[in-house]
Amino acid sequence: MKQNQNNRELLPDEMRILRVLDRFGYILSSGFYTEESLRSVVRIVCEQMDADSAIVHQYDQSRGEFFSQVGEGPRIQYSPPSNETSVSIIHAGQIIFADDARSNPTIGEAAFIQQQGIKSCIAAPLRLGDEYVGVLYVNYLTPRNLKEKELLFTVIANQVAIAVNLGRLHTTHHQLKMQLDEAYQKRIKAELDATTAKMAQLMAHHIKNYLGSARLQLDNVTQRAALSREQREELERVDANMKRCIGIAPNLFKPYRPAPVVEASPSLLIKNALDLLGEPSDITITVSVPNALPKIKIEANNAVDFFHELLTNAARVVRERLQEGQIEEGHIEILGRLDDEGRVELLFTNNGLPLAKDRWERIFEQFSGFSREERSRESLGLGLWGARTFFRRQSGDIFVLESNEAHTTFVVKLPIATTAST
Repeated sequence: MKQNQNNRELLPDEMRILRVLDRFGYILSSGFYTEESLRSVVRIVCEQMDADSAIVHQYDQSRGEFFSQVGEGPRIQYSPPSNETSVSIIHAGQIIFADDARSNPTIGEAAFIQQQGIKSCIAAPLRLGDEYVGVLYVNYLTPRNLKEKELLFTVIANQVAIAVNLGRLHTTHHQLKMQLDEAYQKRIKAELDATTAKMAQLMAHHIKNYLGSARLQLDNVTQRAALSREQREELERVDANMKRCIGIAPNLFKPYRPAPVVEASPSLLIKNALDLLGEPSDITITVSVPNALPKIKIEANNAVDFFHELLTNAARVVRERLQEGQIEEGHIEILGRLDDEGRVELLFTNNGLPLAKDRWERIFEQFSGFSREERSRESLGLGLWGARTFFRRQSGDIFVLESNEAHTTFVVKLPIATTAST
């Protein structure tokens, strides 16, 4: 038998306690991070107390709530205690050794005691200092004299309390780390957006200045030189292209243009965009955006500009089809609703020219309008690119839902404001 420093032989219970402490120490020192680690702790409790089952019911004292249960037992079907039972153990404030579990006034009526035929039970509030972190149950299917296990169980209960608290601290640390990481990512994104905005603004400034100067010089040449009609027409095309390039400048900057973020009504934003569009005489516009839709948190002025951009594009493709005689009437429909995930969903549908499916994503690429098959005076491939860039910056998105000979539908999804969801 092992001897201590005073040369006294250790008693069997003392030896067992040392072995228990050694096993707990190994688990706790290796890191207590998962539910499986807690399950290992509960398994040790069950083995060392020679019990039919053991259960840890974790408790959050700050919220006054029990939130998680872990049970182990080789000879009993695990069935958890109720919150009410665990609350009664917390209120008791001390370890309950119930040799006759069913007759105990604190736990005798508990469903898991009655249903599983538990004869004896130890129930202990797990406490560190002044804070309760859970309740530990040790259950037996045969009657036991539990006072014989009081010292061993008291040591075990203290170790389980430490283990539960370490797990809680790790969870809290992980949550804080996630929040800090999220805040860091948001800050980096904001700084990146600000830098991109400055670069785009500087680029726009230089484009306008250099090409504006070039147009003046070209005009001087045109006025002074003796040119043929073909030469003048060629120079006019050059001038038109330079003017077109100057038009790129504000479109490059627009998706990153800073604006105040407010809680705005989707129906009001759509109304303002329609006011900018005016009332086209050749196209019927139908709006079904309920005023009751939750507000969204967004850069409202910029949102109106991009909604107007979508409506302008829709009107253009509808008119192209009208002019070609493919349709007799032009239609644009705007529908607002909540999607299955609780976000605001705005659907823009028109009966203009259909989009081939392989273009549904390509049209959102920057400068897509410069490709040979898509080139036009009206489209530089910046409007839809800008819209997607902007809406994604608002934690939303835009995409093509469907397109066929009958109609094409674009969908804008935006998260509702936090205050609107509470």
